[in-house]
Parts: sequence; structure tokens; C-alpha cells
Amino acid sequence: KQLNDLRNAYKNLAAQGRENTKLAQRWRKEITRLDTKLKGIDKTVGQSQRNVGNYNSAFSKVGNTIKSVGARFLGFTAILYGVGRAITSSFNTFKDFQQGSANLAAVLGKSRDEIKGLTADAKRLGATTVFTARQVTDLQVALSKLGFNEEQIVQSTESILALAAATGTDLGEAATVTAQVMNGFNLEADETQRIVDVMAQSFTLSALDMQKFSVAMSNVGPAARVSGLNIEQTTAILGTLVDTGIDASKAGTDLRAIFQKLAKDGVKWDDAMVKVQKSTDKVKTATELFGQRAAVSGIIISE
Repeated sequence: KQLNDLRNAYKNLAAQGRENTKLAQRWRKEITRLDTKLKGIDKTVGQSQRNVGNYNSAFSKVGNTIKSVGARFLGFTAILYGVGRAITSSFNTFKDFQQGSANLAAVLGKSRDEIKGLTADAKRLGATTVFTARQVTDLQVALSKLGFNEEQIVQSTESILALAAATGTDLGEAATVTAQVMNGFNLEADETQRIVDVMAQSFTLSALDMQKFSVAMSNVGPAARVSGLNIEQTTAILGTLVDTGIDASKAGTDLRAIFQKLAKDGVKWDDAMVKVQKSTDKVKTATELFGQRAAVSGIIISE
């Protein structure tokens, strides 16, 4: 728990662009120390989910564990019960992971031998993140259902895991929202890190959270792209609107309406904003430019 909490704290710090501070350096050193210690414990007990399926060497040490620790404090029955539970837990973990891999192969329409790369990546991320290998596999399945191919899954998984850990978001939701933004702005899978960085930063610096971001962006993403705004600009505008108390759904709808009205009238975005900003009657000018329903949002953006 201490290691997980520290990793989450560090990811939040990194999301703020403070990964090179003395505090971040101290946390990285402590994370390394705790991780090394935990791996040592895992190796002894044989219950590690870090190397799913590789328990044989760990099981050979059960006898030594009993002699050095168990017999000193527990009765013989309790020792057997504890060892039995450890072995059962380990095999259940292995079986669970195997089932997850089988599910992934089925969704991709391939054999398990053909997705060894994804299996290896799930084990690696299960060893280096706060998530288990099975949770990583479940994320891979979610991405495959969203239309990602194997290469795109590999390119996206680690960034989405970091986003979910930093924001406390369900992995499935994090995957869905990331894919939504990727498609809305016509971005490639290798830009996933850019997407999640923008999202994490906006959650830190504005009233946006995962749910609000998803609702607002689903209303405006494609329209923003067609109008020439990128994900950074669009997210900044939505964050500004939500910060003023405007509902996330309305923020997205209003921004889309502004894009559509300007496109219909042949007015450039920058020209419209400057015109409202310099107007002596902003409400009238914004209403003429953006329509009555989106006028208030237009004024806020122009300021």
C-alpha cells in the first residue's frame, strides 16, 4: 500500500510537470527501495503477481519458509493451511491471467501463441505498475473491442494505465475516453501519451474530471478538429467554461454551436473572439456571432 500510494503521488506530481524537482527525485529513490524490498518478499512467499505463471522456483522455498518462520510461531495444522492457501492463491492467479489472455485472443480472432507479445507486455506492466497482469489484460481486451490492433494496443496501454492510476479512474472508462478523443481529433495510437497528458493536466488545473471531460468532449471533439483547434486548445476552452460553473454537457454543446455558426457565416474564430472582446455591448455582439444559446459561453471564451 505504501508503494502504491507513493507511485500514485509521483504520477500526480509528474502530471503537473514537476518530475524533475527534488521532491520527485526523492520519491523515485524511495519507490525503487520499496519495490526492491517487495520483490524480495514476493520471491520468498511465492505469491507474486509480478511474474504470473513462474511459481515453480518460489514453491521450492516453501520448506525453508516453514522452518525459518512458520514453525517458530504456528502449529503444524496452521502451517499446512497457510501453505495450502498460498499455493491455491498462486494457481488461481495464474488461471485467472490465462483466462484473460484467452479472452484477448478470442476478441482479436487469433490464437494465444499469436499474441505472445501482448501477453509479455501484460506481465511487464503487471510488474511495474499498480495494476495486476490480469487487469492489464482486461484493458487490452477493452482496447481491442474499441477497434485497436495489436500494435496500437501496445502503444496505448501503458499511458492509459498511468492515467487511470493518477486519476483513480476505472481502466475501462479511461480506455473508452482516450479512444473517443483519439478518434475525435483523428490522432494515432502513438500519440496516446499526449492525450492522457492533456487530460491529466486539465483534471489538475480545472474543474474538469474524467466524467465531465468525456461528456463535454463527446459533444465537440470532431467539430473542434474540423474548425482547426487541437486537443490542447479545445480542452483549455472546455476547462475555462466548466470553471465558471457551466455544465460540462452545455460547455461542449455551446462550443460546437459556436464552431457551426462561425463556419456557416464564414467568420474566422480569432476575428470573432476579438470582436466580442472589444465590443461595448458584448451580449449583443456575442448573440449575433454565436446565437442566443451560446452567447454567454462565447463571451467567457473571448475574455
